[in-house]
Amino acid sequence: MSVEPIRPLLPINIHVIEPEVLDAEIVDDDLELPLINIRPEHEAVTRVMALLAAHCKDLFHRGGELVRVVCPTEPHAAPVIETVSQHWLRDQISRLARFQRQGRDGSQPCLVPDWLAIMLLDRRDYPGIRSLRAVAEAPILSTDGQVHRHGYDPDTAVLVLPGAGNLTARMPESPTLKDAQEATAKLLAVVQDFPFAPAPSVESHRAAWMALVLGLPARYVIDGPMPYGVIDASSQSSGKGVLMQVTTLIGTGRHATVTPCSSDKEELRRVVLSVVLPGDRVGWLDEIPSPFGGRAWNALCTAWPTYADRKIRTSSALKLPALTCWVISGNNVLLDADSTRRALIVRLEPDVENPENRGDFRQADLLGWVKAHQPDLIEAALTILVAFHIAGRPRVIKEPIGSYESWDGLVRQAVAWVTGQDPMAPRKEMASLVDCRRTAWAQVAQFLHDIFGGRSFTSRQALVELAGPKSTDAAREALDELLEGKPANPRAWGFVLGRHRGLIARGLRLDIVSPHRNEGLVYRLTDTRKTPEPHGQESTQGEL
Repeated sequence: MSVEPIRPLLPINIHVIEPEVLDAEIVDDDLELPLINIRPEHEAVTRVMALLAAHCKDLFHRGGELVRVVCPTEPHAAPVIETVSQHWLRDQISRLARFQRQGRDGSQPCLVPDWLAIMLLDRRDYPGIRSLRAVAEAPILSTDGQVHRHGYDPDTAVLVLPGAGNLTARMPESPTLKDAQEATAKLLAVVQDFPFAPAPSVESHRAAWMALVLGLPARYVIDGPMPYGVIDASSQSSGKGVLMQVTTLIGTGRHATVTPCSSDKEELRRVVLSVVLPGDRVGWLDEIPSPFGGRAWNALCTAWPTYADRKIRTSSALKLPALTCWVISGNNVLLDADSTRRALIVRLEPDVENPENRGDFRQADLLGWVKAHQPDLIEAALTILVAFHIAGRPRVIKEPIGSYESWDGLVRQAVAWVTGQDPMAPRKEMASLVDCRRTAWAQVAQFLHDIFGGRSFTSRQALVELAGPKSTDAAREALDELLEGKPANPRAWGFVLGRHRGLIARGLRLDIVSPHRNEGLVYRLTDTRKTPEPHGQESTQGEL
């Protein structure tokens, strides 16, 4: 039997066609390419950098790294910001220049040196190459109060790659308050079948939802952090997921990607990086644990202008634009006390026992309808923002929102301007739930101060008194509230005391005196309303 000889594999040239707006001006004729000597190295790097800046239009820098925008060929996949690899950069350089080295026999042509791409990637400074903060697929508000619909916006450093149909709708050239009110009616009609909570009012929850929508196209002109969204509901099947998808469809032109929220802090950090690194516009965490919040989450929601972390499994530092709009969702959400003031809350409360059986919707396929009418709906949102800007951005609500002044001055005030409602009003309802926990701590602090006075005590001693004969029903109920269903042991109670360190309730401040060799930490309740006694004259409870 004859065996056919193995044929050598031929090289395959793969040509990636970028979108028109990312078209790279690269010369393919080798005879027209400039000739660069690879010595000295710094001159070669400088010349190549200039060529990249002049001709490679799909190359940007972000967070001290060279990046490019990748448009996946899969249907419904969003453009992502990807860090440039050494091999991709070397390929681009080979299209821009020829190289030669000096030898004993004169100049000799050579390939792109291996070190050249590495040196370029390690520069961290890229003169002439455009900065990229984000990529959007729907029109956005620019810094001059006008709408940017296509291509790179140098004012915001955002690249807009519009999806199908996003260029068809147009707003009035100079929208007025009347135009903004008509646009408001158009937006609110989309959510007219959602069971918004009656407290403090249905209208305030609708206004909060509208603020979520307006925050998406306005994000890049807000010079500061934005409150994170909370979509809360009284039960399953209330419409949280659909409301979230409606929000992102209008504001971004595509569905949101949902991620179940883990109570593990390291896992939550990985999720955050997986959203921030590719430049996702929206980060959605579902089924959050209660109480939700804490230092790490609060730091994320107030990070500005960059979010700093390190790459997973490395020590490499990352500093990325903090532009992601975060939304969490769950049933009967309870937030940490410090996280409540950072939240923009929308709550749904169906007035039927089985909301999943409802069939009285005006739009049977709401998401399909919103997707078909997305160009009109995003233009309605932009009409409100532009009209508010033209009107001089009047301050309707006098009380500012601390840490979010820029968002307050644009989105919150614009919503109040056209609706007469404060979108932050529902936050007070959530704060009242948090206040229940504060009230419980105040009750416990007062009881412990009545028992110990100015004397120090351990976690175990406090727990013995709270469960002992001197304890009151109110103190025991407050203890159960603070333990959140955990067993009443010194370890669990110690965590409660740790969370309230330095907090003043009814004038009483909990201080840590010192660690104890056997009993853990030692605490004292100080009455801040009284002048402290001179040092050395404090009474103590025995030998701790």
